[in-house]
Parts: sequence; structure tokens; C-alpha cells
Amino acid sequence: MTGWCLKSGLLASSILGALAIAGGARAQAADQAVSTVDEIVVTGSRIRRVEVESNLPVGVITAEQMDRRGYLNVADAINDLPTVGMSDTPKGDQDSSSVGRNYVNLFGLGSQRTLTLVNGRRMVGANPASAAVLNPGGQVDLNTIPSALIARVETIQGGGASVYGSDAIAGVVNVILKDDFEGLRFDVQAGISDYGDAFTNRVQITAGRNFHDGRGNAAVSYEHSENDSLVYPDRWFTNLGLGSASNPANTGPNDGIPANIRIFDHRMPEFNSSGVLFRIPAPVQSMVLGQFNANGDIVPYDKGTYYNFAYAKGGDGYRIADVTSLMSEVKRDIFSGIGHYDLTDRIKVTGELLYSKVEAVEPVNQGVFNTTLQTGANAAIPVSATNPFLSDQARSVLAGAGVTRFFLSRANEDLVADGATARSSGETARAVVGLEGDFDALGRNFFWNVSANVARSEGYFSAAGINEKRFRYALDATRDGSNKIVCAANLAGSTDPDAAGCVPIHLFGSGGVSDEARAYLAEEYRQDFEMRQTDILANLGGDLFQLPAGPLSFVVGLEYRKEESTFTPNEASRLGLGRGEPIAPVSGEFDTREVYGEFLAPLVSPDFNLPLVHRLELEGSYRFVDHSLSGKDEAWSIGGRWSPVADLTFRASQSRTFRAPALLELFLPRSTVSAAGLDPCDIRNIGAGSANRMTNCQAMFTSLGLPANYELTSIAQNVEIPVSLGGNQNLKNEVADSTTVGLIYEPSFIPGLTLTADWMKVDIEDAIVNFDLEAIMLTCYDAATPSADICGRLERGNDAQIVNAQTGYVNAGYTNFEGVSYVANYNVPLESVFFLKGLSDPGQLNLNLSVFNLRKLETSVSGLGFDLNKDAGEIGLPEWQWRLGARYAHGAWGFNWNTTFIDESVFDNAYTSETRDYLTVDSYYRHDISVQYEFNDRYAARVGVNNLLNEAPPLGAGASGGYDVLGRYFFMGLTAQF
Repeated sequence: MTGWCLKSGLLASSILGALAIAGGARAQAADQAVSTVDEIVVTGSRIRRVEVESNLPVGVITAEQMDRRGYLNVADAINDLPTVGMSDTPKGDQDSSSVGRNYVNLFGLGSQRTLTLVNGRRMVGANPASAAVLNPGGQVDLNTIPSALIARVETIQGGGASVYGSDAIAGVVNVILKDDFEGLRFDVQAGISDYGDAFTNRVQITAGRNFHDGRGNAAVSYEHSENDSLVYPDRWFTNLGLGSASNPANTGPNDGIPANIRIFDHRMPEFNSSGVLFRIPAPVQSMVLGQFNANGDIVPYDKGTYYNFAYAKGGDGYRIADVTSLMSEVKRDIFSGIGHYDLTDRIKVTGELLYSKVEAVEPVNQGVFNTTLQTGANAAIPVSATNPFLSDQARSVLAGAGVTRFFLSRANEDLVADGATARSSGETARAVVGLEGDFDALGRNFFWNVSANVARSEGYFSAAGINEKRFRYALDATRDGSNKIVCAANLAGSTDPDAAGCVPIHLFGSGGVSDEARAYLAEEYRQDFEMRQTDILANLGGDLFQLPAGPLSFVVGLEYRKEESTFTPNEASRLGLGRGEPIAPVSGEFDTREVYGEFLAPLVSPDFNLPLVHRLELEGSYRFVDHSLSGKDEAWSIGGRWSPVADLTFRASQSRTFRAPALLELFLPRSTVSAAGLDPCDIRNIGAGSANRMTNCQAMFTSLGLPANYELTSIAQNVEIPVSLGGNQNLKNEVADSTTVGLIYEPSFIPGLTLTADWMKVDIEDAIVNFDLEAIMLTCYDAATPSADICGRLERGNDAQIVNAQTGYVNAGYTNFEGVSYVANYNVPLESVFFLKGLSDPGQLNLNLSVFNLRKLETSVSGLGFDLNKDAGEIGLPEWQWRLGARYAHGAWGFNWNTTFIDESVFDNAYTSETRDYLTVDSYYRHDISVQYEFNDRYAARVGVNNLLNEAPPLGAGASGGYDVLGRYFFMGLTAQF
């Protein structure tokens, strides 16, 4: 199969190359052809139809709209939609394996449940099979998609699996490329924030030409874009150091006094970057001896206003905000090409090529800590008062206090040369070759198409760290016979290879760690990945026979898809030479064989002149999937449109969709990790939870030979224990039942006005979830009927202490979603406005309002409901969002105003006034403006200001949700085309 993939890629390359050569040899001067298409393909269906409406709501973003708004890539445009939840983006503190990635997340149902297509075909994913991935799946990084050749982006809401296959539970994003481009186009854009930072730039060069009297067209494009990084101290609202600390005034759960209060300048009083000295290895403030200053002398330590462990206001403690990323740096280079050639009047060959390289850097990260808050390798470092790196002043202070040994609590920022930044790099290559055409048979016209799509993405994630074993050698410093400070292991003649070249480290104060010591300790923790995709499609469609209201249209098709993935940690990661658990390599593959079909049946047409039935259509689709690992499954959808009168159309659909398990969920090798979690059978918890908890725990006690009223103090609740983590090749597909009901209203008495409203409901069953230790315990003991499979994952000793657990991926959870989207679009007939009447050209005014109301989003990891998490109304998932756009165009000028609104949110629906003194996040408005001017048919310019009023995110929101973190932002772009 690998050889076939290579040959297919070369074939697609050859076709595009031949098209370009032929164009150069035989090009003739001609204007770009503009043809009228009677039938089109709407996203969410493969049937060609005259009307753009479907029975599912579809949103459209055009390339022109993207340029006007100053979007650098397609991800920025999609994430601005009110229907998009908290997507994975370069904003905020990121997981190591998703630095700089852009995964879209429709409705907040999880980025793994939104399918991304290019020209209706699958795109290779970029989400590696890493244990660190939060949402495993085949997500497409939208950074890899070229914006220069985009014609438009269509989003279908609430389904699509029966048409396109796995993953389309929340919906589908279909990026549609231009199919014909002639000429040469240059486009440049640059922007900068009002703070003088966050510089962005993009350069696009696109060239194309027709040849053979318009029978063929080939176009190529190069695109480069980049944005600078930001950290929390770069913005006042994230530099506030906002935190939530225990309220010292609180007396109990029903006293009307909140248990937690808001504090500013949050610091962790147990350590800082120069070092805090403790008498004991525990975070007890009365045991603090002082701190080291920059020179390594011991000076008094200000703990600030202390509230509890890890929480103080002000003082000399450590600020986590200083090492938190606000925006990652991302660089993109994309080469792409499209082409087609009419072999005959009825057969056309098409091709697409793509190569992209995306590099990202998360500017800061938490580095190597040794503190009294932690245990194991991260615990405070025991130091003898005879340590040779101690200054004379420090020795004197320690001697005066009668201290012969102390514990150093320190953020070791100086051990890693580049500040523990995380980096990612990814390359994507994709080739598509297709044939399409039509033929006449049985007195009817039929169309067909076949295509082969081969793609590969590869790259790596890396972070700088230290070798823990060498760190311990370097800590043990002493003096040799010449009074030189050396490592004790070298003095003792150690034969351990890790001791060779040991350089002692000076951790007292700042600037004491030498470059030689950093080089001795340095390790790169890197994980490489590769993902390969092969997808072959064949479709046949047309009209079967004539119904009284029109032809019965159909499409049938076959699809073969193969996905392969490998994840390869380097030696340092695989052996766990740092402080993290060893990371095992992952590899796996699966293939699917799928057959599908659709129909569109017009039942009543306007010609019938029936009362209250102006038009009636029924359509449906079905897909059968044979997955090599998760087995056979099916997806289907049935729906229709009914127009009682010409101005009003109702639409509805009922669908069954699915998501197949990701390679990580199937193949993650089982390994030992450490975990802790709330134990329901602990004496502190047994009386809480569900009504079943106490009965189930007592049954467990008696099964071990213990009394039913045994009082357990669980070690696993406070101390991490070894557990087993791994994939599950017995996983089955997630399935979802989706319902949509909507209307389209185009009142004839208000020309140019279109109103739509759509209600959507999605219920996901057998959701694939990662059952961690706590989820297993809660699901076992809070269930009405404990599952033998779930409870069997726990191993308890004779004293009821947990000694092991089998964590990993299972089909257990569910998610229930409900929302309503509203869209109003009004092309205002200015020539009819009374004070503009008589003007020969009053211009064009368009008003567009998109509103989304999130009515329900409930998730239960266990699938039993007792752990129900209600997300609707929380940060990133507000109940109401809307965007209002206004565009006025007159002659060469275009003016745009856009307002975005995000409703008031809460931090957590479970919080009450007894929980916190602040519960809500204020509502938010952002205004963006831009102006375009066309100098002539070759040159145009655009300028804009995003976040015109410099509106900061609401207090406490940070970088989460859809809030703008750049502040007032200026951009300018220039376009030249020939």
C-alpha cells in the first residue's frame, strides 16, 4: 500500500505539472471564463441541486469576508463564529502536544467530533497518538490549509456522518478551493497591537492560467504567515495574578460566608527563583529560615498575605503568571496547487497538491521545581550547612540559628537554557487526483467521479529539560585536594557513565549555574509522530425517474480509507530520564470499507397550487461502514423541507452519526503511571455521593473479610500510587442521535431580507472517555448496579487500600447538547429608502446578525449521571453569543463594522455563594472596523482596527473562551493582480 500511495502522489504531481507546462506552451490571451452553473453541490450532500438550501443549517464564510476582517488563516474566521466552542488554538497555556495547533470545536462538543474536509474530501489529521493529548482523534490542523486558494468555507451543523463518514457528530467544516484561477496575484498583510507587540504578517503569491482554449487551468500558490508570541505579563488583565484562595473568615458550609475569595498578585509562598530555606521538608511557614538574595546571602523572607498552601497575596513568593503563555508564536509556509483539464467535453481530470510546514513555540513554561509543596523528585532539596557553594554570610546565619541542614525550596529557572519553552514542528503533504464526468443513459443524464487522496503529516514536539540522575550527581558538591569544588561522585571514582563530566551546580541565589553545568544536565524531550492517510472515493449520481414535482435525484458511492500512525519518543522521553513518566512509543493502523447513498425527492412543487403546500421535499442518506477494528456500523439521516407559502420554509432532520475510535484510544501501550483521586469508600466521603455509595462500599468491605462499618482512610486519596494506563482495542464507535428543526423566512414585502432559525439536539452515547483512577472509583461505588468490568479495574488489598488500577479508554460516557442558532441577513434596497430616492447609485448596504443560544451541554464521564457536568453558561460556553456585521459598499469603497457579543458566564455551574465570593464573568463586546479601496482593477488596499475600543477580557476570564487578548489591533493589506 505504501508503494501505491507513493505512485498516486507522483501521479497527481505529474498531472499538475503537465497542466502547467501545457498552459505555458499553448496559452492564448483570453479573459477568465465565467460560467453559469444551474446545479451545485451543497455541503452536507453530494447530490447536485439547483437551490442552495438543505435540510441542515449551513453557514458560509467567503474569501472576501476573510480578507476584510484581516484573518490570517481559516481557523481565525471559523473560531469567530458564535456556534464554535472553546477550540484548540495558539492562545493560552497549551498542552505540550498541541502547541500552536488550531482544531475547530463546533458547539463545544469536542474538537474530535468536528470533521474537517477540503473540497468535500478528508484531510489527514495532525493530532499525534500521544498520551499527553487531551482530546485524541483525527483532528485537522487548520494552520495547514492554504487561504490564498480558498473560495469559501461552509459549516454544516449537527450531522454529516451519513454523507462523509466518521467524526461528523457536531458537524462538518468544508474548505472549498477555487477551481479556476487565471492571472498573477500578490497579497501582503501586516498588523500590530496598540501595545506595540503581537506583530503579524502574511504574504501570498498566486499564479494561474488557462490553456487549450479554456479546456484546462492550473494554479499554484505560496503563502507565508507568522505571529509573535505573548506571555501573561504582556497584558494587564493577565498580569493581575488573579487567584482564588481559602477565606479565613469562613466558618462552615451554611454560614453565608464564601469558602473562597478572590485575590490579586497571587504568589506561591513556599518557593521562589532564588530559593527559600525551610527547616523541614514541608510547606509550614513557621519553619522558614529566610531566602537567598541574588548574591547567595540569606535575607529575611516576606511571605505576603498568607491564606493557605500555594496561595498568598504579594510578598516574595513565586508568580505562576510570569511563566504562563498567552499566545504562541506560529510560522506557516504553504505551497499549494490546483488544476483541471477537460479530456473530452464530458470527462475532466482534476488535481490538488499541498505541502505545508508549521512551526510553533510556546514562549514560557513552568520549568524544574523543587519545593516543599511537592514530593519525590520535585521535593525540596536537602542541603548541608557545609555545602561549598554557600557564602560566608549564609554559613554564619545558619550557624547562628543552630542549623546543620536545611531544605531548599526553589524554582530552578536557570537550569534550562531556553526557559523550558515547548516547540512543535509539523509538515503535511497531500495529493489528490480525480476524474469526473457525465453520460446519458436510459434517456437521462448521470454524473460520476472518482478520486484518490494520499496524505501524510509528520513532525515533532519537544521541550528542554534536565537529566534527573545527573541533577542528583551535580547537587552533591564537595571540594577536592586543591580546594576546587567538584562532584562527590567524581572524587569517589564513580564508574557510572552519567557521573562522567559531572559539573556541580550552585543553586543559592541567581546566576550561579554555569553554562557548563547546564550543558551537563541538558536533555531534549522530543516525540516524533507520523500520520498517513489513503482515501479512495467513487460516486455515481443523477436522476432516477420523474416525480410529479420533479426528478428523484440520487447519489451512491464507495469509499476506502486507511489510517496509519506512529508516535516515537526519543531515548530521553522513552526512558523517563527527567521527572515525567516514561513515554512509550505508539503505532497502529486501521482501514474502513464504506458504501453510502442519498436521495432527494421533490413531492410537491409550486405548480401544484395546493393550499399550505407550496413546496415539499424529502431527502435521506445512509452509510454502512466496515471498520477493521471497531467493526460494522451505520449512519443515516432523514429530513425534508416544507414551504406552506412561497416566503416560508420549514426544515427538519433526524440523524444517527458516529465517531470511530482514534488510534491513540485503540493502541496506546499499557504503562505504569502515578495517580491519586477521591476514594468514595474513605471515611471522609462514604456518606456523600449517590444514595448507593455506602451500600456498595460496605459490600466491598465484607467481601474482603472486613466489618461493614470499617473506617477506611485511603492512601490513594492523598498520595499517588502506581496505576496502569493504556489503550483498548475492544472500543466500539461513539454514536449520536441528532435532531434539527428550523425555518427560513424571506418575506416578499421586505425584499432582500432572509431570516433563519434552527434548533439542534445531539445526544452522544457510548462516548469514548479516559477512565482515570477517580472516575473508576466513583463509577464503581456510586452506581445503582456496580459494573463488574469497571469495578474489576480496581485492585484492593486486604486492608481495602487500592494497590493498582487499570485506567484507560472505555465506552462509558454521554453528552447531551441542545442549542438554537438564528441568522438574519438583509441586503437593504437603498434605492427604495425615501431620502435616497432619485440617486443613480446609492451603494449597497448589507446587515448580518448571527446569534447562538446554548441551551444545554451536559456530560457524564461515567455515563450514569451522578457525575453530571453541566457546561452551558460557563466560561467559553456562554448561553448567548452573537455577531452583528454591517457592510456598505459604494464604487471603489467598502466599509465594514462588526460587533461581537459574549454573554455573562459563570466559572462553574456547581459554585454557589457559599463556594466563592465571585461567581460570574461579565458580558463582553468587541467592535472591529475595516475599510477597503480599489484603486483600479489591479490594485486594492484595506486597513482595519480590531477591538476598536480596546476591550479587555472580563476579569477572571484570562485567555479562555472567545475573548480577545491582543487588545486594539491595527492591520493593513495590499493586493495586486495582473
